[in-house]
Amino acid sequence: MSAASYRESELNRLLGSTINLCVVQERAGRGIVVLKGINTIGDQISVMRVADKAIRETKAIAENFIGILNSEEARIALKQQLVATFLRMEREGAIVPSTDGKDPAFIVDVYSTQQDFAQGIVRIDIAVRPVRAIDYIYATIRVKN
Repeated sequence: MSAASYRESELNRLLGSTINLCVVQERAGRGIVVLKGINTIGDQISVMRVADKAIRETKAIAENFIGILNSEEARIALKQQLVATFLRMEREGAIVPSTDGKDPAFIVDVYSTQQDFAQGIVRIDIAVRPVRAIDYIYATIRVKN
């Protein structure tokens, strides 16, 4: 299949919010770039990749703790490993704090209620803020006389 050429108006329609499409374009000096990557449910591809990575990393770390005693020390160690992983993801630019700096790039909580403890359950609550691709740039130009 050969590449198709589109006029600017057609590209704008393809990049609109009603069409879930991954648009790739060759740009002078930059090579081939993805203009907007949207999956079939409308989420940005980069967001889904970060979420999937967070799930895989958490699962891999948690599996190392199966069979270990459900103690405060073990839960702290589990949390420390998770925090280290998400700090690495933040350094890599996969997750970011809020633009106003009030919310962190991630939150991790590892705990076990009394009932969980009796059943050998440890719970992990994680919130991540994946970096999003730039979809639009609005420029304000002020002309001074």
